Amino acid sequence: MQLHQMQYIVKVSQLNSFSLAAKELFVTQPTLSQQIINLEKELGVKLFERQSKSIVATPAGEEFVKCAKNILRETDALLEHMKEFTTLERGSIRVGVMWSSSYLGITKNIQSFTNKYPKIKVELSVDGSHILPEKLLEKEIDVVFYVETNNILKREDILRWRILKNRMMVIIPENHPLSGKEMVTLQELKRETFLIPSTDKDLQQRITKEFAGSGDRPKILCHSNLVDVMLRLVSEGMGVTFVSEKVADSMMIDKVVMCPLAAEIDRSIYFATRKESMDNPVVSEFARFINSVYDTKL
Repeated sequence: MQLHQMQYIVKVSQLNSFSLAAKELFVTQPTLSQQIINLEKELGVKLFERQSKSIVATPAGEEFVKCAKNILRETDALLEHMKEFTTLERGSIRVGVMWSSSYLGITKNIQSFTNKYPKIKVELSVDGSHILPEKLLEKEIDVVFYVETNNILKREDILRWRILKNRMMVIIPENHPLSGKEMVTLQELKRETFLIPSTDKDLQQRITKEFAGSGDRPKILCHSNLVDVMLRLVSEGMGVTFVSEKVADSMMIDKVVMCPLAAEIDRSIYFATRKESMDNPVVSEFARFINSVYDTKL
């Protein structure tokens, strides 16, 4: 049993004529008649009594027409609902963002997408860049904004774009002897007390490696991802910290300065999704929207 057969039956019952029904349905009368005969054979009942000048539905035919009308009505409603997904009138997307996203303007751009498509449900998952890629791979989120510190998303089944070029900066008190330098090496910081970003494992490994050569151990006051607290501690002379340039630009306070590291530590921001997720119209449009904002190629 197929939908077009139901449509044929309903139309014949409305017009009581095979020829008129065929004309309205834009099919030949033999085609329509044969489809109805095939369905009657499949069901094992007669749906119409064929008289010389008219067609009359049998009791089974009347019941079939009643049920078929409901099915066709529900089918039309289902098609309309599915159309809403393709036209972005309905749907959802799970977006993973780093803690610093609001300082980088990322959440503002997500809100712009929400404003453009108010019927799309956007769910945010806020976490560290060392956790978010795993969430994408585990399909807990659909797209992700993250700092790439390893190669976990450099895979054939992942699409990724660099949307913001960024680098790590060292934040020191403004009266520090190194504050006037254009660049600072980790070697020059060996006597300093460190305030370390707690989730930046790559930075911690670099600092540990730098000290390992001389047999020293870095003096670490604390680990924290609260950038505002770290900057405040630096301003009070309690040590030096490391913050990405884009975040530092938006959060700098009095009594501290930032200097580039001589050995550049890349902290660029990437946007990524699974290739299979691009079949979802909402994910596809979100990716197109983000790439248009940051002028990257989709």
